Amino acid sequence: PSYRRFLASIPAHLACDVIQWAYVANLGKGGRPVINADLDGGSYMNSSWDDDVENNLGFDCALVKAMGLKGTCFHHIFALRDIQEGEELLLNYGDFAD
Repeated sequence: PSYRRFLASIPAHLACDVIQWAYVANLGKGGRPVINADLDGGSYMNSSWDDDVENNLGFDCALVKAMGLKGTCFHHIFALRDIQEGEELLLNYGDFAD
């Protein structure tokens, strides 16, 4: 019941995101199912699989190396160009598979 109350208490468009990204795992005490939602930075991005659509986010391995950042270039996402207010954030999810 508390999960339903939570969903009802937030704006409908956010509730849809929570429902889409939520999953059940047996992580609770005594193996009780727990509802989890992965709402990290990736929740704010969409994938542009279409070659005709310009991604505005992506990876820049040379920049990661030049800045001395830790981790692989796939741990660091950069704006590939100026992004306008209200513009959808697009990143090709297929890049993670490379």
